[in-house]
Order: sequence, then C-alpha cells, then structure tokens
Amino acid sequence: SIAPLYKRNTFQLFVSKLEFDDAVEMLSGMNDIDRIKTLCLTDTFPFYLSNIDIKKTFDENLHDLFFAKDAPFVSDPSKLVTSEIVTGGLYASIMRNIASGINSVSALANALDIDTATISVYLDKMIENKVVSKHYYFDSKRITYYKIIDRMTAFYFRFIYSNAELIKLGHGNAIKAKYNNAIDNFVHLAFEDMCITYLNYLNKNMRLETFYNSFEKYHVEKSILNRSIELDIVSTSDDYLLVGECKFSDSKKSISVLNRLKENVSVEPFKKYKKKSYYIFSSSGFEKSLLDADDECLHLFDLNEMFKK
Repeated sequence: SIAPLYKRNTFQLFVSKLEFDDAVEMLSGMNDIDRIKTLCLTDTFPFYLSNIDIKKTFDENLHDLFFAKDAPFVSDPSKLVTSEIVTGGLYASIMRNIASGINSVSALANALDIDTATISVYLDKMIENKVVSKHYYFDSKRITYYKIIDRMTAFYFRFIYSNAELIKLGHGNAIKAKYNNAIDNFVHLAFEDMCITYLNYLNKNMRLETFYNSFEKYHVEKSILNRSIELDIVSTSDDYLLVGECKFSDSKKSISVLNRLKENVSVEPFKKYKKKSYYIFSSSGFEKSLLDADDECLHLFDLNEMFKK
C-alpha cells in the first residue's frame, strides 16, 4: 500500500457534543452518582462516553482509562490531546498549572517565574488552537481566567502527564491512591460545569423563565455585606436575573443556601433586576426546610430531576 504524505491531513472530522439528555441516556444502567461523576469527567463528548463501560463503576472506568498498565489514554495520549503544541515545553507547563487551578495570567506568571507578556502570547496561541478558553466574571471585563476546554484533557495534564511512564510500568494503583482526594476535588468542581451544561440544555429548549444570555461566575472579595460574594452561576436577560448554587457533597442542602443567595443579590450589580430566579443543584438532595420553601422563584435540581426524561 502507498503511505500518505508525511504530516498530510487527509481527513478530519469534528464531532459535536451530545445533547445533555442523549449523554445521560448513553450512561443509563449506571447509578446516579457514578453517572454524574462520569459526565463531570467526560462532559457530553460521544467519543469519551463510548469508552465507558456502564457495567462498571466510575472508579473502575477511571482505572481502566487512565491508571491501568495498558490504559488507552496513557499509551496513546493523542486520543485526548489533539493539538501537538501543548505536549511539551512551556505549553505543557501552562496546561498542568491551569488543570491544577492556577488560571489567571498573573498567577501563571508567578507559578512559572515568567513575565506576563510571554504567558499572554502562549495563552493566545492555545486559544487559537482551541485548547483553552478565556472567561470573564459577571459584570467585569477586567478580571479574566482560563480553562482547558476538554475536561478529560485537563484530567490528563493534572494527574497523568508527569506519571505516564510509571503507570506504563504498572504503578497506576499507587499513583491513583496518591491523588484520590485531588481527583475527588477535580470531579466535584467539574459538577459546576455540568450544571451549566444542563442549564444551557434547558435554555436552548426554552424550559427556563426566558432565554438567558451566557452563564458566568461572579466573585468579589469585598462587598457592602462586609464579606466576599461568590456565585457559581449568573445570567441575565432584560429584567431577569438567574443565580445558581451547585455543589457536589454528601450533605443535603438547607434553606440557608437560598437565604444566602437572596442576600448575595440584594446588592449591586443585582438590585436593578426585577425578576430574580434561584437555581440550586445538589448531588445529595435537599432538606425539608428547602423543599417546603414557598417561593415560586426557587428551582431545585437533584440528580433524579436532572436525569429524568
């Protein structure tokens, strides 16, 4: 047979993400906790989901994909990292730091002991190659942060990149045990992104109060409340304001979560919005005090609600 020309791209196919409900359906058969953890890691990319064995637990799949001696995403990382520019040098160092939560230009510059101008040039190239994305906080075009677009790729750079050779030698179980708490934290933080994916799905299908603009985060260190204000999800549309709280935890959410959300949006820049809605996501459900709250602006989503057809 005739080999293709060196480095010639003879065929390229971009496969879009699945709709949220279709991704959930692909994982039917798994229990709800394993299913949401799997979605937190794979997002709704069909290729990643096709590599999941629904007869196995999340931890078993994680081991098979990343920590087994012949794990496919370790032996052939090109299945994850499609852009060659980030596989070595400063690019890889930036990826590792972003995956670890160091995600602003100044923080990356400090961590890598490199000037901010150089970091910005590299980040721009990574954005151009669709490896990372740039984000703004709600009501702020000054403070920015960066995210690795593909969470499986982020997982690879966070836990696998520096340990690949050891995993290939059969030390995967020890490495996974070393990072167990960090892996849990990685998945739990990704729950926020999964909730936004779900809201985008509802928004697209006109199942919210109105059609909202993009969903963002909000954070200020000092406020008129004499404390910091942090919101997992914020979006607006004319007079409408949507705020959301989404935490992956073993405890049920109480009425205090709603009360704090209301207090958070009682100040600027939120006071001008006349129609406020509160969306609370919980992996473990809700206490009776919250379930009994008589508030038509409150929307509660546990895993059963998110996964129902």
